[in-house]
Amino acid sequence: MKKELSSSFSSSAVGFRNHNRTTANQVASFTGDKQVVIKYAKSLVDAYKSGIQEGLATGFGFGVILCVIFCTYSLATWFGAKMILTKGYTGGDVLNVLIAVLIGSMSLGQASTYMTAFAAGQEAAFKMFETINRKPEIDANDIKGKKIG
Repeated sequence: MKKELSSSFSSSAVGFRNHNRTTANQVASFTGDKQVVIKYAKSLVDAYKSGIQEGLATGFGFGVILCVIFCTYSLATWFGAKMILTKGYTGGDVLNVLIAVLIGSMSLGQASTYMTAFAAGQEAAFKMFETINRKPEIDANDIKGKKIG
C-alpha cells in the first residue's frame, strides 16, 4: 500500500512536470508560473513524505529481523558454552548443531512459501477424487429402458 502510494505521488509529480513542460507557453502567457511552481512543489513534498514513511517502515522491519537473528546467535552461543562446561561437549559438536539448526530453519523458512501451492493441490485432488468415486445416476451398462430406433 505504501509503495503504491509513494509511486502514485512521484508519478503525479512527474506527470505534472511533463504536462506543464509541454504547455509552458500557455502557462507563461496566462502568468500562471507561480501557481504551477507551487503545485509542483506540493506534489514533490507529498512524494518525499511518502518515501520517508516507506523508508522508516522498511528499516524498522529489517532491524527487527536482524535483532531476532543476532539474539538467536547469542542464545545459541551461550547455550553451546553451557553445554561444553556442564555436559562435556566439544566445540565442534556445538558448532555442528548450531549450523545444522540454522540451515534447517532457513530451509523451512524458504519452504513455507510453497505451502499455499501444496494446499491448492490437495484441494484440487480432493475434488478430482470426489468426481472419480461418485456413483453416477445413469448406469451406462444397463440394458433396460427405451431403445430408439
